[in-house]
Amino acid sequence: DLGIMDDDDEYELPLPSDLLFEAPIFSIDFHPSTDIIAAGLVTGSMEMHRYRDLLENSINNNNDGDDDDKLLFTDLVHEGACNSVKFNEDGNFLFSAGADQALKALDVNSLRLCYDMPDAHASGITCLAALGSTIFSGDEDGCVKLWDTRQQSSIASFHQHSEYITSILPLDDQWLLCTAADGALSVWNMKKNKLHDMSDTNSDEYLCVVPLYENSRFVVGSAEGVLNIYKWGTWDQPVDKFQGHPGSVDCMIVVDDKTVLTGSSDGLIRVVQIKPNKMLGVVGEHDDFPIERMCLSHDSTYLATSSHDDTVKFWDIRYL
Repeated sequence: DLGIMDDDDEYELPLPSDLLFEAPIFSIDFHPSTDIIAAGLVTGSMEMHRYRDLLENSINNNNDGDDDDKLLFTDLVHEGACNSVKFNEDGNFLFSAGADQALKALDVNSLRLCYDMPDAHASGITCLAALGSTIFSGDEDGCVKLWDTRQQSSIASFHQHSEYITSILPLDDQWLLCTAADGALSVWNMKKNKLHDMSDTNSDEYLCVVPLYENSRFVVGSAEGVLNIYKWGTWDQPVDKFQGHPGSVDCMIVVDDKTVLTGSSDGLIRVVQIKPNKMLGVVGEHDDFPIERMCLSHDSTYLATSSHDDTVKFWDIRYL
């Protein structure tokens, strides 16, 4: 059974101490193979921290607030908010996207900016995704672009949404799903470079999407707190809906093939089962601050969350 880890459990993993930033956090991402977490801030800054050092400080009860020993990189990389950060699949590069329409990348080994596309989009870039050697970016106008990391140019562009792109989910080298604030889910065939199908537009903004049941079901989180469940091949309307979040579902993480973690505007991180639909428990909360971003560590040990308290918190989720 899933539930909250009790305080008296025999083996409780020490958690990295909270990571406090000097400005609101717009995006976070874990490195795919090492103990590093990155963040993009509203100021346009991008940072990288080694959270293993945060763990050692937590064990030693060192809470003096001095993060210099944990900070690997910080720089003002965008003019305006750094809306999204994303490591590529092998972790050699950390990509960032901003309200300034720019797409950039940091070489994680040399800590030098090595990729700079100042006019990557015609409007501010809102989100990033990565798969293999491809980076995906979505913007405020509803446009999605694909980039080959081996060259500084777009290799494809899709534009079907009328509002800003909220999330991008590449399934493999053929299929790509996108959600947008226009309340629609789009499915793209990248090999044919065209739209495969698209849901009907809903009045409720679609904010995030995750795959379940071996990519046969797709759960879409919305601004009204509804989980809209789509079935592969049936895209016009959800085949099921699960209500139960009192606020918007801004982000989700897959736990297993039928379970997700949801981050909601009421500040709670919930464990939710799909088919049958059921609330299984609560991992934690950011007090009364909304959960805006979540990511999972490379070893699936830690969940990281960010909120309006300018803090990244870490949660032990091994018990899920």
